[in-house]
Order: sequence, then structure tokens, then C-alpha cells
Amino acid sequence: MGPKTAMVIGHSFIRHLERYIGHGYDPSINSNFGVDASKLRVTMEGRSGGNIARFRRSFFGKIRGLKPDILYIELGSNDLDSIGGDPEDISAEMVDLLEDIHSISATTHIILGQVLKRGAKGSRDPDYNVNVQKFNEMTGNLVNGLPYAKFWRHIRIWNSAVPLLKRDGVHPNPRGLYRLYRSIRGALWNSLPKETKHIL
Repeated sequence: MGPKTAMVIGHSFIRHLERYIGHGYDPSINSNFGVDASKLRVTMEGRSGGNIARFRRSFFGKIRGLKPDILYIELGSNDLDSIGGDPEDISAEMVDLLEDIHSISATTHIILGQVLKRGAKGSRDPDYNVNVQKFNEMTGNLVNGLPYAKFWRHIRIWNSAVPLLKRDGVHPNPRGLYRLYRSIRGALWNSLPKETKHIL
């Protein structure tokens, strides 16, 4: 039996993370998230400005084709930053998205990353971070109620005492990208069957 497959996809955070890994700034990280490639093969892709509607257009065909064993998604912040973005409505849309993904791919491990707060310059909406907290609370409860899905909390980013964002208040700086890498690695690792777990 060949290795399991995983996709790590979403908005610009994933694109920035892919670039950060590719530049080789830190030899301790790699594009397979430190997991033995004979056990799990990871593909990554991020799209700037990604929201739920664009995610459907950009990634559904790829998900349907690959049918990954594990799917990690970073999504939701751009929807919450849109004009009139209501956290309850966006939470419902997100759950619909995960249900549709499961129906087209039969993926049994879908992981949705927690939406992260932004800095003062990072949003047009002064209530953005309040809405993020509402969204995370609602969505976490709904997603964790799905038998094939998990809401993944970026604990070491959310609770960080040091700045992890660039000056734009939106995108992670190098330290933030490293913590995002470690968090996603933990999410993938957590989804692997015990017998396949082997760190490089």
C-alpha cells in the first residue's frame, strides 16, 4: 500500500507558508511537514484573497481528483473581512463547504484551521476580531460535530505574547509562519493512524 495523501490548501497564509518553506530559511522544516514521505505525501497550495466562494471554484476539482486522506483548510478570514460579513452566516457557509467536500471526495479527515486575529491596520471592520471570536466559537462546535471533521486551534499563535504579524496587520511574519507550520504539522500528525506515525 502506498503512502497516504494530504492537501494543505487555503488563502494567502498557505501561499506565504509555501514560499517560506521553499526558501529554505530554516533547515528543520520541509514541505512534507516533517512526516516520512513513505507514510504521507503532502501537497500545498494557497490563493491570495481566498474566500469560500473562490475556494469552491479553485479547489473542488483538485479535491475530487486527488481524494486526499487528510485535507487541511485555512479559510474564513477574508469572508469575515467582507462588507456585511456576518459570523453566523459565514459559519453556516463553512459547514456547508465541508459537507460538500466530504460528499465529493469521501475524505475522512477534514481539518479546518482556526481563523486568526488581525492587527489594527488589518481590517476595514473595527469589529473584525470580535467577529473572529464569534465565528471560531460557533464553527468549532459545528465542525467538531461532524464525524469526519475537526476544528484545529492555533494555540501558540492565538496566545502569543510576541508579534507574529507583518506591518500590514494581516499576514504572518517569519516567526508567525514558523508557528503556523508547526501548528499545521501537529494537525496532520494528529490525523495519522498510530501505526503510520514516523517523524524524520
